[in-house]
Amino acid sequence: MFGPVLSSLWRRIDWRPLLIIAWGFLLLSPLRATGWLGDDLYNASLPGQWIHRNITPLGAAASDATTWAILGGRLSPGIQIWKDLAFWAFPTLYWYKWAQLAITLVALVVFYGCLRGMSAEANFAALVCLLAAGLVQ
Repeated sequence: MFGPVLSSLWRRIDWRPLLIIAWGFLLLSPLRATGWLGDDLYNASLPGQWIHRNITPLGAAASDATTWAILGGRLSPGIQIWKDLAFWAFPTLYWYKWAQLAITLVALVVFYGCLRGMSAEANFAALVCLLAAGLVQ
């Protein structure tokens, strides 16, 4: 009874995003074993700074964005909000690394969707994303 329905549904499911996620996870999961890298070492101290300054993460992001805009001429409030919310939501190294991995995999699948939306052939779009996962690593 359900044979033809399930068969046609299975043919419609695009398996390529699952392959991209699996390949990206395989390549990027060793990064979870690293410690704080680069700016993340400083950013890991942000929760303590918020307590010391008696400010919320969004207040700190607004303050940082204003400072960067006035002193450095950089109009990038999104990165300030993202940084402060990320270190508020994931204050420990373990969860921060998992979140980085998950967000990177989501970005690869969105990239695949964008390529498909621009009329790229499915296999070519998947190949580009598999290569991108290797380059991100």
